[in-house]
Formats: sequence, C-alpha cells, structure tokens
Amino acid sequence: MTDSIPHPLPPGAVEAYIASVQGPGRTQSAWAMDASRLGGAEVQGVVRLKHVDYDASEIGFWVAPHVWNSGLASEALRALLHANPRGSRVTYATVFQDNAASARVLTNCGFQYLGNAEGFCVARDATLPTWTYSLKCD
Repeated sequence: MTDSIPHPLPPGAVEAYIASVQGPGRTQSAWAMDASRLGGAEVQGVVRLKHVDYDASEIGFWVAPHVWNSGLASEALRALLHANPRGSRVTYATVFQDNAASARVLTNCGFQYLGNAEGFCVARDATLPTWTYSLKCD
C-alpha cells in the first residue's frame, strides 16, 4: 500500500532505505515506530517526512499488519506533526484509493481532502489512482 516499498523485499532494500534517510543531502527523514519499551517488537512501522518546498513537507507511513486498526499510525502521525521538525507550514499526504484505512488515519489527524491524482506503486509495478490531502501546521 506504499509507493516505494517493494514486495517481496529484495536483499539490501532496508539498508538502502536507511542510508537514504540518514545520508548527507537527504530529502527525507524517517522514524521507526518502536514498541520495545512496551514489550513489543522494535519496529511496528515507519513514518517519514519528505522535503517538498522550503515550508512544505509530505508525510508517509507504513504500519505492520498485526497492528492495523490499533491507533498506532494515528498516534505516530500526530506526534510527528506536533513536533514539526522541519517547521513546515503545510504537510501533504497521498494514499492509494484502495487504501481507505490510511485515508481515515489522515482525516483522523486533521488532514483535508484536496483531490485525485495518480501515483506509481513499486510493489504492484503499476500506476494507481490516489487521493491527496493537506494539513496546515500551526
């Protein structure tokens, strides 16, 4: 359901992703949803913030299937939006139209629907219809 995570995950993909969000000149940052302090797995999901413009970012997220509908994605997005590490005035998000659960996460976090578009999905090797959302940051 993400645009950039291949399935099945090829060897080296995780290492390449980590390097892309840590390296100099990076255009995005990512945070792991870590539940180890609560006795869970270290990685329950990932939330990323991509630089779009000097005052705009794009947020994206992936949550492990065993924690779907748990509120974890909404909690992680709210925390990142509250921290606003890039000082963005607006944050955008896009979801594939067959992913209503992620659209609900966005609207639960205050995002407003902007319109329809299309995006390429690496895992499905196809261009798919998307919904685009935005949130003005305080």
